[in-house]
Amino acid sequence: KGGWRFFPVPLDDAVGGGAAPNSTLPGYGVAIEGPPADQLQAFLHQVRVPILGRIYQDAFCLSVRTLLEGDEEDLVAGLEAAQEALCKM
Repeated sequence: KGGWRFFPVPLDDAVGGGAAPNSTLPGYGVAIEGPPADQLQAFLHQVRVPILGRIYQDAFCLSVRTLLEGDEEDLVAGLEAAQEALCKM
């Protein structure tokens, strides 16, 4: 939609602090190509329910490990708002 492309990418997720601060878990994410990744990331931090991701290979990526059941509505609303705003730039 609107020239944006969504595709799966392998990502390593941080385990966290404590006894394994440098450990990672292999997983997958969804990369979004189309808008400048830094602009998309900045916009998604400002939506009603902030959407956090990372920039990987010049694309904004969401780790699916961090998504919970029921997050879809807020995620879609944030992405639609970003698409509307960033396409006007």
